[in-house]
Amino acid sequence: MLHCQSFIYFFAKLLAERGGGKIIEFVAVCFLIASSLFISVNVANKFYDLSYDGQGYHQDTIIFLSQGWNPVYEKLTPESTPNLPRWKWLNSYPKASEELGTIIYKATGKIEQAKGLNFMFSFMAFGFVLSFLWRIQSFNKIISLFIAILLIWNPVHVTQLFSFYLDGQLYLTLLSLISVLGMIYITHKNYLLLPLVALLTVAWNLKLTGVLYSTFFVGAFLVLSWYSEKILLFFKKIQAYCIMLILAVVVIGFNPFITNLLQFHDPFYLPTEQNYLVSVNIPENYLEKNSIERFILSIFSKSDNIKGVGTNAELKVPFTYSVNEVDTFIHPDNNEGGFGPLFGAVFLVSIFTIISISFSKEYSRKQKMVFYFLLITIFISSILIPPSSYARYIPQFWIFPVVACLYAISDRNMLSKFFGVMLLVLMVTNNLLITQKYFDYNYQTSRQLSGDLNQLRVMSEKSPLEVSFGVFRQNKVRFTEAGIDFKENDTLPCEESHQKRVLIHEVPESIIQICN
Repeated sequence: MLHCQSFIYFFAKLLAERGGGKIIEFVAVCFLIASSLFISVNVANKFYDLSYDGQGYHQDTIIFLSQGWNPVYEKLTPESTPNLPRWKWLNSYPKASEELGTIIYKATGKIEQAKGLNFMFSFMAFGFVLSFLWRIQSFNKIISLFIAILLIWNPVHVTQLFSFYLDGQLYLTLLSLISVLGMIYITHKNYLLLPLVALLTVAWNLKLTGVLYSTFFVGAFLVLSWYSEKILLFFKKIQAYCIMLILAVVVIGFNPFITNLLQFHDPFYLPTEQNYLVSVNIPENYLEKNSIERFILSIFSKSDNIKGVGTNAELKVPFTYSVNEVDTFIHPDNNEGGFGPLFGAVFLVSIFTIISISFSKEYSRKQKMVFYFLLITIFISSILIPPSSYARYIPQFWIFPVVACLYAISDRNMLSKFFGVMLLVLMVTNNLLITQKYFDYNYQTSRQLSGDLNQLRVMSEKSPLEVSFGVFRQNKVRFTEAGIDFKENDTLPCEESHQKRVLIHEVPESIIQICN
């Protein structure tokens, strides 16, 4: 919980910079954090995660941890975890989110409330981003407020709000990290080192891509500091990064980094081959492409979730979209066109926006240098990994058009302002289509699932239900929370014609059956 303490201290310090009332301000910040926690877990409890990774990996990790599993001393095996297809993932992947989710689950007894972390990370990132933008004198505070909201309103994050997926959380952590680095660059305040170390530690222990991206962003920041002749700032950040490494790897990240090193001689061990991860996560017609080609093609492809042998992504005309494309965003796992059905148009307008800013007289040479440096950094970070066509693996690219929009709208040049407004309208329209579809689907399915669980509870009052949970065995936790009396049985004692599939699931592997 080190990072939570850092956030409390950071916001208290931020509010108290003008002096006076520090205790009251600190109490107010603690109250806001407690309120955000209460709201987050209660909203999350109204929705069920029906995704494959959510049920087959992340939720399992939380449940095993809550039952006393210590991954430092005990490795899961096929024998100890029958019907758990991803036991290797549980052993070898970072678990910061699952560990925090376990705390919530143990405190509340409701597995769905652990998803409240998605909302808590949103509050956290919003505070960091707004604090950073309001320190930049050339940006209007009202415009900065809307831009901060737009940055949080990332389509990848939106479509994972009611799931246990981690990509949205990683994006918000990286967004907060960039904001803190920006504040350090502007103010040189020493207290900012605390949230910097905390955010880096969280990023390293959320996902392995967090290690890559956070290190890349810090490296870019060090290059910028060196180029700007801020030598003292450069060495201070080197020290902070060394402290973070000790915390992230040796202390908080002993599992998986040290345990992977001891067992597999690789702290970043993957439980499967990298070529396999690429082949199952991109369409077949992308296999012979390099990461830059995959990235560009995906931006201008129809929004879909197709991957693996026998699949082909389709290009489309920018500024157009179909109902089928919007429908794919009920899932938290979109691949091609994963930033939205209008993102191809967003990207094109972004390019014209960036070009128009280069001719602007509103910004100094130094301001333009920082602007282009940030955009180039975001772009390069998005093509570092082979499956660069997969939006949820590169969620930080959403920053690219939003930053272009901010600079353009704040420019007095009418051409830049025109492109900025056009970009804003496209992004808002794109996100409204996604958000409405995602929320409607999840509200309806969660409502129906709640009704189904209630019916099963009533049925079980007569006699315990014979239930086969299939691959996602940990769904029995949902049955227990709903008060259903049941007996777990992989082989149902009734004929197939009398077996009934229950509950709604978006993946076929999550079939739960009872004797009707």
